[in-house]
Amino acid sequence: MRAVWITAVGFLVGLGVGRWSPAERRATVEREVARSPVVAPVQPVTGMLRIPDRVGPRPTEAQPSTDGTPDASAGQEPAASPRPRGPRRAMREAQGEGLSERIAWAADAWRMRSEVARGDFLAQTGLDREGTVQFDVLMEAMNERIGHAVAVWVDEVAAAGAVVPEDGARLLHEVTGALVLTYAEMDRTLPAGWREAVGPQFDVVAFVDPSVAMPLADIEAVLESSAGPRW
Repeated sequence: MRAVWITAVGFLVGLGVGRWSPAERRATVEREVARSPVVAPVQPVTGMLRIPDRVGPRPTEAQPSTDGTPDASAGQEPAASPRPRGPRRAMREAQGEGLSERIAWAADAWRMRSEVARGDFLAQTGLDREGTVQFDVLMEAMNERIGHAVAVWVDEVAAAGAVVPEDGARLLHEVTGALVLTYAEMDRTLPAGWREAVGPQFDVVAFVDPSVAMPLADIEAVLESSAGPRW
C-alpha cells in the first residue's frame, strides 16, 4: 500500500517534478503528504487540484503599514480576548484553515490560471467560434462529472463513518476516469491536429475547478478521525 500511494501522489501532486529522479520525486512526495492535514486517501485528489495546506492572508485582514501611514487602529481599545481553544481547534489552526476555506482559496487562484490556459489553448489551436464553444462545453462537462463523483463518494463515506485506503483508490479512479474521458471527447469532437498544436505537455487538469472538491468539507471530521499511519 505504501508504494501504491507514493505512485499515485507522485503522479497527481508532483505536477512539477516529472523530470526529477525517482529518489528526488519520492522524497518530495513524502514531504508534501507529511505536511498535509488531510487523510492520505484523498491527498492525490486534493493535490491534483492544488488545494493548499493553508491559505494566505484574507483581503480584509489588516496588514502592517510600511509607508509611514499611521495605523487606523491606533488608539482603539484592544479587542476582547478570544475564547479558549479546544485541542482540535488548536490543531486545525496550527495546520491551516478548514478544508472549505482552502478549497475556496484554491478555486479563486484557479480562475485566473484557467483563463490564461484557455487563452493559450485557443491561440495555439486556432479554433473557430464553434470549436471554442465545443471546448468550453467539454471542460464544463468534465467538471460536472468530477463534482458528481466527489459528491457520491462523500455520501458513501458519510454513511460508512470512516475512510479506508480502498475508498481513496475508488475516488482517484473516478476522477482520473473523467479526465481520460475528456481527452477522448476532445479527440472525437475537436478538429484534427489539436494535439499537435498544443504539444505533448497539454494537461486537462488545468481546467478542473477545485470547487468540485467542496463536498469533501462536509466530511472533514470523518477524514480527520480516520487519519492513521500515512502509508
